[in-house]
Amino acid sequence: MRTSDSPLDPELKDEIEHLLPQLLSDIQKEKDMDIFLRDFLSEKEFEVFSKRLAIIYWLKKKRSYKEIKSQIKVSSATIASVQDSITQPGIEIAIKILEANEWAERISNRIMRIVGK
Repeated sequence: MRTSDSPLDPELKDEIEHLLPQLLSDIQKEKDMDIFLRDFLSEKEFEVFSKRLAIIYWLKKKRSYKEIKSQIKVSSATIASVQDSITQPGIEIAIKILEANEWAERISNRIMRIVGK
């Protein structure tokens, strides 16, 4: 999508830029979010965002650049660029959510093994 270089009215810009975060926070089910993102983003955009998130996650897990580069199929420059953003507040929020989900899944699996399911 190409956008105009002409600036938007500041109030309209604020209103438009509020739509996406609001919508994303309102979508409750993972399946619904997946459907929305795959319909809203191009296939390439979805891949780029997914890879960026995977790089963030693997960097926090202390994976090497070599391993990330090999497995996720990205350049060292891409990894370095993502590494530079890892301390941004929004990225830290995402990391906390990913880690909480990982912890919850581990606990759930343990409970399932204990109760024999």
